[in-house]
Amino acid sequence: MNPDYYPTPDFLISRMISPYYNRLSKAQILDPQAGGGAILDYISRGRSGQKNNLYAIEKDPELTYTLQGKDYKVIHNDFLTYSGDYLFDLILMNPPFSNGDEHLLKAWDILIEGDITCLLNRETLRNPCTAKRQQLARIVEDHGTVEEVGQAFSQAARRTLVDVVMVRLHKEDSSPRFDFSFDGATDEQHADFSEETVTSELAMSDLTGAMLRQYEKVKTAYVNYVKARKEIEFYSGGLLNPHVGIIKLVEETLDPNPKIAYNQFLTRFKADAWSNILGKLNMSKYLTNGVMTDFEKYKKAQGAMDLTRENLIQVIFQILSNREGIMQRAIVDVFDKFTQYHKENRCHVEGWKTNEAWKVNKKVILPGYLGDIRWSTYYSTNYHRYREFADIEKVMCYLTGLDYDKIGSLERLIGKVKIGDTDEHDSQFFLFRCFKKGTLHLRFKDERLWSTFNIKACQGKNWLPS
Repeated sequence: MNPDYYPTPDFLISRMISPYYNRLSKAQILDPQAGGGAILDYISRGRSGQKNNLYAIEKDPELTYTLQGKDYKVIHNDFLTYSGDYLFDLILMNPPFSNGDEHLLKAWDILIEGDITCLLNRETLRNPCTAKRQQLARIVEDHGTVEEVGQAFSQAARRTLVDVVMVRLHKEDSSPRFDFSFDGATDEQHADFSEETVTSELAMSDLTGAMLRQYEKVKTAYVNYVKARKEIEFYSGGLLNPHVGIIKLVEETLDPNPKIAYNQFLTRFKADAWSNILGKLNMSKYLTNGVMTDFEKYKKAQGAMDLTRENLIQVIFQILSNREGIMQRAIVDVFDKFTQYHKENRCHVEGWKTNEAWKVNKKVILPGYLGDIRWSTYYSTNYHRYREFADIEKVMCYLTGLDYDKIGSLERLIGKVKIGDTDEHDSQFFLFRCFKKGTLHLRFKDERLWSTFNIKACQGKNWLPS
């Protein structure tokens, strides 16, 4: 266990958030050393589980999975290297007692404007023996307060007798990083068409002047608007799928609060961009139907992560390094599909120590795998089974070492068979036969592949004796 990991007890979290209680529903909140999510859990419980404005950073991979499982936006894996673009109003932190000064200085650096509440080892402020501690002492003196909380972790779930202080800092935005505001020109007024204005010659002159000025402003704003649209469409084009409308995404994430709007846009945009990037890198060839649901959850969690070279390489590595497990699960999934539809698809094997001691027959009958033939000349596959067809061939490619992208698709070959033709036809791994009632027959061409598939499937089910 991480020696610096001390989950924050509830009574301490309550003290941390008490000055900001009325702001918690709209504030953009970051816990940069989130652990298992104690601080974020406390806040979300008080808001009926709402988590859309809660962000986390966590270094420990197991704790990161815990946070993602709770639907928190995990935006990075090491706060001290974070350089993302999210905007925050409030940072609540319980950093490692061993180097809390570094973490608090980092929080001060990334916060544009807003508040920080940080638990620190008391010794960090009492003994400013390093340049970083001295810098922190000056910031606290100019921008904050210190509250003694004593040995606050002496009765916590994980105990320590460290003397703790609670540091609160407030930061004003001296040079706005992003200026979303528009209040209109202070000397401009909208044209007033009241009766008094129209009947007064002087007022009418002012009115026409105001109208013409507004007209010029509208034209200028329109040009800027079209230019901005073209710019955002151009630069987002390589990151998003064509069906994802960037302008629609912008409009859907607008909010009166500019920080909320900006963070919502970033989260949605990055999630779509991650999905598109992984698609372009052809990672889907390693992902079968059985793991697609889990992967969709993974992509959603990954969408909050920064789009960096380091993170991209890490994601690809995770997918490739887990390929064996992914494909083993896929083999079992295909085995179950082959054996569940028809009793003739399996044969009993004597001597195995299980009540389910059978294997897939060399010929497999798959009812309902073909589409409706009423208005067709050629057979087609059932639309709802398209992922299962892909799974079958991905598994066979894995077992034979062939490239899934370079084989002739069974789906396409079925589409070339005329309705009523019941002859066997050749595909990469099977001889197949189509029937009008929607049933597809597959027969393994290679007995060695058939045997390997059964062995791997039964290994995955732990059916084989040691």
